[in-house]
Parts: sequence; C-alpha cells; structure tokens
Amino acid sequence: AQTAVTKSYQDRRRDFESNAIGSFNIIEAVNLFSPNAYCLYASTNKVYGNMNFNSPTGIDQHPDPYTPYGISKFVGDLYFLEYGRKELGLSTCVLRQSCIYGPEQFGIEDQGWVAWFVIANLLKLPLTIYGDGKQVRDLLYVEDLVDLYEDAFSLQLAGAYPVGGGEDNAINLLDMAKMIESITGSHFIKMEFADFRSGDQPYFIADNGWAIDKGFSWKPRVKKKDGLKKLILWVNENMESIKEALGY
Repeated sequence: AQTAVTKSYQDRRRDFESNAIGSFNIIEAVNLFSPNAYCLYASTNKVYGNMNFNSPTGIDQHPDPYTPYGISKFVGDLYFLEYGRKELGLSTCVLRQSCIYGPEQFGIEDQGWVAWFVIANLLKLPLTIYGDGKQVRDLLYVEDLVDLYEDAFSLQLAGAYPVGGGEDNAINLLDMAKMIESITGSHFIKMEFADFRSGDQPYFIADNGWAIDKGFSWKPRVKKKDGLKKLILWVNENMESIKEALGY
C-alpha cells in the first residue's frame, strides 16, 4: 500500500494503483479463489476529510475524502463493502483507523508520526511541526488494534467503523513532543514550524462506542504514555537497524 498523504500528491498514479486498484485486485481474488474467507480492510480516518469540528467521529459520520490518498483508500473501502453485500456475498469489514503506533514502526516524516517524533528525538534530528502543533489525534497501540482484529474475525463483524484510541488517548502534536522529552530526558535538538499540510485534519478522535453496541468487550487497554514508553524502548534497542533502514 501507499501510506502517505504527501506522497499521494507527488505520484498520484502510483497512489491510486497501489491503494485503489490493489485493494480491488485483492478482494476480487478472494471472490474468485476463497469466497468463504473473512476479509478485513485497514482503511484510514482520512476518508472522513477535513473534520472541522471538535467532537469524536462515530459510525454515523459520512466519509468526505479529499487528498489523493484519502480518495484512493476510500475506493478500496467502498469495494470491500460492495463485495460484502448480498449480490456478491463475501464476509467483509472496514476499519477506518486513526493513529496506530508501537514497536516495529519505522516512522518517517511523511508517515508514522509518533514513531518519527521518537526517532528524531533519540537520533538528535531536527523536527518540523507542520501547522501550529495543536492538531489532535487519538493514539491506538498496535497490540490493541490486533486484539480488535481478532475479535472482528471471531464475531465476523460486518460494516464500516471508525477506530482509534478514543478520548482517553488523545493528544496534540506539541504535547506529544513534550511527553517524549519527559520520558527520554532528552530535548529535541531543533524544532521548527512550517505551513499546514493538505489533508492534515485539525482534530480526529474515534468514537469506539459501536464496539459495545456490537457486543464486543474490546476497548483500548494501553494508555498513551505506557505505549509511548514501549515504543521508546524498542527504538533504543534497535537504533542501528533503524538508522540503516532510514538511511541515517
């Protein structure tokens, strides 16, 4: 998949072919060769568009994507839902995911911002904040997401749902930078500001209340500070491989 909004502007064809056509190819292959399989599509909160309001996003919020990335992901989103209708009859589900973070995430400036903040702090790299730094995101630790995937498979969840860490795990970019500094004991070597980037939602928090309504016991277990500590530990323990992978 193509995972970055910025790169979707730079190479729109690659973004569309990877996310839209790639998703179609996968669900069509399932339809042809394994129609009894359960198919879960990892979508994105970017399908909701700009989100010019400060309240959690629930299942009743209609998608309104913009940016090539948001549009290409929404095409895949819609195809998975279409194949789940009675005419084609597959078992499909779409999870429109907010900010996923945790160990094994090789974050870069364009994608995986929490991991990128940690890497920049520990490697003494300059950090650019795009916008005013007050953009709010809810953080969902990767193990909590995997637990949700397992529950979805077990219960054959169908439909489309916003997924994130919820209000308890929400934080803005500037406060995240401060939290990282407080845990590592190291200040960012340089922090500068640049213009807002297209598609950068000012506020996104997922309302996970649908999980209770569907009979799930699932909810995010790992608090943002605890998850951040685990991510920092992993980055510290894998510094050389991270530097090699990212070219530092």
